[in-house]
Amino acid sequence: MKRKKILFVISQLYKGGAETSLVNLIKLLDKSKYEISLLILDQVLVERSISLIPHLPSNIKICNAFEEEKNLSVFNKFKSKFLYSRIQ
Repeated sequence: MKRKKILFVISQLYKGGAETSLVNLIKLLDKSKYEISLLILDQVLVERSISLIPHLPSNIKICNAFEEEKNLSVFNKFKSKFLYSRIQ
C-alpha cells in the first residue's frame, strides 16, 4: 500500500500550545501509512525559547525555510519577497 503524503506548515516551532499539539499529532500518525513533511517558515533563534525540533520523530522531513533563505543571495531574497508581495 502506498503511503499518503502529509505536509504541515507552521511559522515557528518553539514551545507553545499549538506547536506542542502539532508535535504530539505528528507522533501519533502511523509511520507506515504516512510520509510526513514539516515546513517551518521562520525558525529564527529566539533567546530563552525552547525549540521543539529535537522532539520530532526521525522519520519527519523538516524544511527550515529561514535556514534555506540564509543561503540565498541578496538579489534572490529581494526577488522572492517582491514576487510574494505581488501575489498577496
